[in-house]
Amino acid sequence: GRRAVSVLVSGWDAYCLHRLPQHTGCLVSNVDGSNPVRVTTAPEQENNPRWSPDSGRLVFCRVVNGFFQLFIINADGTGETRLSANPQTHECPASWSRLP
Repeated sequence: GRRAVSVLVSGWDAYCLHRLPQHTGCLVSNVDGSNPVRVTTAPEQENNPRWSPDSGRLVFCRVVNGFFQLFIINADGTGETRLSANPQTHECPASWSRLP
């Protein structure tokens, strides 16, 4: 496998692994790579995880019907929600911003 994207925050690393023909999902781990935990379970390709400013959630991209769509998930793998609404456009990559 290979790390497609790696983002560090507050001692944690978030990344998505790609193994052909099977995709293994997005994971979080300690910065040194120890204690990896898979936080997504979908078989589709995922990438570009980004930590929320409070380090409690990840926004990431997943292929849905051939197009990348935005999803959000808690860092422990619960509460996954699709954010993008247009199934015919690429909505990625994503980033967080703070409200004024």
